[in-house]
Amino acid sequence: MLTKITPRHKEIIRRILCGDSVEDIALSMGMSQHYLRALKRDPLFQNELTEMEREISERFIEERASAREKLKAAEGEAADLCIQAVRGDIDGTPVPMQLRLKSAWDILDRTDNKAPEKKLVMRVDQLIIEAYKKRMKKEGEEEKEDESDS
Repeated sequence: MLTKITPRHKEIIRRILCGDSVEDIALSMGMSQHYLRALKRDPLFQNELTEMEREISERFIEERASAREKLKAAEGEAADLCIQAVRGDIDGTPVPMQLRLKSAWDILDRTDNKAPEKKLVMRVDQLIIEAYKKRMKKEGEEEKEDESDS
């Protein structure tokens, strides 16, 4: 039975809460798995584990709320940027096709579009890529003709 929680115990708890296995914790901290399993059953250890887990949950909720506020404040600007990317030009800079398609998918994902809409966009993606490849091939052939004319 533990009489107090040491910094070493807190490190074990932290690693448990991070999802490390008993085997990994025991090996890296130089203790037996048997001792670690017994330690996990100790009432004082369990109380500390529960308390740390509660604190982490509270901090997570606070941080999540803060992150949502920050995202909400930036959503208009982000939406404008995505729309510009999909259209192919951000402040006069051409946007590569793959980034345009990724932006389109991102918009669909964030606006909760379901499979039918995504299938349509996937088909459009294929058509755009095919057209882009044809254009690039045609431009390459024209360059070769220009070189052979010279």
